Amino acid sequence: MKGHSLWHELMETVEVVVISLVLLFIGINIAKEIKSGELGQIIGFFKMMKEGQADVFEGETRTLAVEFDGVEGTIEVRSLNDLSMQMSNMRKSAIIYLEESGKFGRTLDIRMDEVDHDDIVKIAECFGGELVREQEFNMDKEGPMGLVSFLGEALKAASPDGEEWWK
Repeated sequence: MKGHSLWHELMETVEVVVISLVLLFIGINIAKEIKSGELGQIIGFFKMMKEGQADVFEGETRTLAVEFDGVEGTIEVRSLNDLSMQMSNMRKSAIIYLEESGKFGRTLDIRMDEVDHDDIVKIAECFGGELVREQEFNMDKEGPMGLVSFLGEALKAASPDGEEWWK
């Protein structure tokens, strides 16, 4: 009986070790995915969505002049998410006037294109017609986080005191 009990204990120990190694392997792979894979993008996307939901202008709505695909109009923006969602109304190009001074203030010039089956967004931030900065985003490979970050920085720069008006 002692041999059977010893064998039973040994098998339980082996099972615990195997289960621990499997869990360790799974944990390491999850950590890798969080840092560099799609899971990391998903987590980043949810963080971005949460941050983007904060009301802007102490709960008030801001009206921005826009030009989507050559058609002038206005959009109502209460949060960073509102601006991102309104951009879905554009097909190929948009100009968003971040200040009442229109073309002479801070603007965003956005162009969408498809290159090798990837959606590419080119965005330029201008102030008084002068280029401040520009960047290109591969939406299929990078996801929306970089673009939304760019938008957030532009909105911060357009606020009267340079603070993030959506927080």
